[in-house]
Amino acid sequence: AASSFAALVLGRALSGVGAGLVSLTAPVYLAEIAPTRLRGVLGSMNQLAVVIGILLAYVLGLRAFELGWRNLALVGVLPSATLLLSGLLWLPETPRWLC
Repeated sequence: AASSFAALVLGRALSGVGAGLVSLTAPVYLAEIAPTRLRGVLGSMNQLAVVIGILLAYVLGLRAFELGWRNLALVGVLPSATLLLSGLLWLPETPRWLC
């Protein structure tokens, strides 16, 4: 829990910057590592996954009064964190970022 209103605003701002950086970096990384014939498909699938995630957040948010907002946050964080950490083991480094 935030100890003050300023801490709450700072946390929201930092999480917004982090989300913005990820939404910029992920498509660039996908475009760099993808074969030419799959580049558009992977970019589209990334955007589709984001939209489906937003839709699920809205649908689950309708039941937020029953679930509680902390449980709703855990429902979103646990699967994504698991996929992210397990996926990092197989991601290749991209040549453009090695400069």
